[in-house]
Amino acid sequence: MYFFLANLSLADLSLSSVTAPKMITDFFNLIGLAAVPLAGSMDGRNHSVVSEIVFLGLTRSWEVQLLLLVFTSVLYVASMTGNILIVFSVTTDPHLHSPMYFLLAGLSVVDLGACSVTSPKMICDLFRKRKVISFGGCITQIFFIHVIGGVEMVLLMAMAFDRYVAISLLAGSMDGRNHSVVSEIVFLGLTRSWEVQLLLLVFTSVLYVASMTGNILIVFSVATDPHLHSPMYFLLAGLSFVDLGACSVTSPKMICDLFRKRKVISFGGCITQIFFIHVIGGVEMMLLMAMAFDRYVAICKPLHYLTIMSPRTCTLFLAAAWGLGVIHSLFQLTFLINLPFCGPNVLDSFYCDLPQLLRLACADTYKLQFMVTANSGFICVGSFFILLISYIFILFTVWKRSSGGSSKALSTLSAHITVVILFFGPTLFVYTWPHPDSQIDKYLAVSDAALTPFLNPVIYTLRNKEMKAAIKRVCKWLVIYKKIS
Repeated sequence: MYFFLANLSLADLSLSSVTAPKMITDFFNLIGLAAVPLAGSMDGRNHSVVSEIVFLGLTRSWEVQLLLLVFTSVLYVASMTGNILIVFSVTTDPHLHSPMYFLLAGLSVVDLGACSVTSPKMICDLFRKRKVISFGGCITQIFFIHVIGGVEMVLLMAMAFDRYVAISLLAGSMDGRNHSVVSEIVFLGLTRSWEVQLLLLVFTSVLYVASMTGNILIVFSVATDPHLHSPMYFLLAGLSFVDLGACSVTSPKMICDLFRKRKVISFGGCITQIFFIHVIGGVEMMLLMAMAFDRYVAICKPLHYLTIMSPRTCTLFLAAAWGLGVIHSLFQLTFLINLPFCGPNVLDSFYCDLPQLLRLACADTYKLQFMVTANSGFICVGSFFILLISYIFILFTVWKRSSGGSSKALSTLSAHITVVILFFGPTLFVYTWPHPDSQIDKYLAVSDAALTPFLNPVIYTLRNKEMKAAIKRVCKWLVIYKKIS
């Protein structure tokens, strides 16, 4: 894997070195040329245009210039050779296929760019009387200096983290104590009552099938029906796709475990479950805020709606939601790094989540539990209040502008607000309730895992004529297709 990644990085560097500077230079040159007539026409005055920048250089002494020429040329060749050798060694030598050397190869690729941004120009200019660079070339140089500087900073932090993990694990293995390693987690489940288990089996199975069917229908309808190709329905399809994941992370395992005597999950499976729970939770929060923004623009700035909520903006919202969801989840999982799990492995639950798992660690995790609760609770409470204030403002605008279309706007808003309350109600209770071992937590978790993904499509479908009509068309099409086939 590291071989291909390092080769890809080297190839990308070569490609960007060949084409990107020229493209960016031309781009900024065009901007400079195009901006002048506009500026001149706006204030009625003529302006001369800076088309090139003149450098004064390092020194005017001939002897120092000669010394610098030799010194910088040798360093440049040595830097290029050394960094290329490191990248080549890491990609070809199996003994170096480890995280530390992978990051080192990445740093070497960045250093290849770092010594190529300014050094060749500086060496060429040492004996030129007139040291100039085009304005676009100057902007390009600034761009790459800051890109490379930013990448190098992040890589150095990643390398420091890599060494921290390696040394901490080494210290843990040298402390002279033997630890058993937890390889699986045992769930106590929801209840031991046979009647309640049967009821839960029927209830959760029906909800799971209905949730999957409803959300798949919404995604399919939005994708295939031209009447639904608008920002609101695009974001709704994104939410339905997330709900497909939400009802698939914990529900299938819970249903399978209902009548098993021994309810277990591997430790790796437990970590995976935590990761996806927090990814999906983070994405859903961001999408609900994006949908609130969409309704705000549609109601408060209707004339600018299609300009602001362009396809590009909607795609950026979706990409940002998934990106922030993954970052949030990874941040949550950092709390588990280097925690020893050596003894108890029983969770009084039917799924894995961070607060419960932290209590199984063979270490004092009081501060970590507080940080996890504070982090998740702050995000939930903050997001909820942002949404609450947004919808109050939108409702006030609708009330102030009450017209013929206000009933439709209120119907759409009520659907959004209902979904927000359904999502944040159980989540806020789970992450801010001071008694996390209560039975209420378990049933709220069932509601969040099985009921909310089912109710979301129901609420949006029942309150939206266009969506109902689109789903009917899809169902008719499926029936016709089945008859033909």
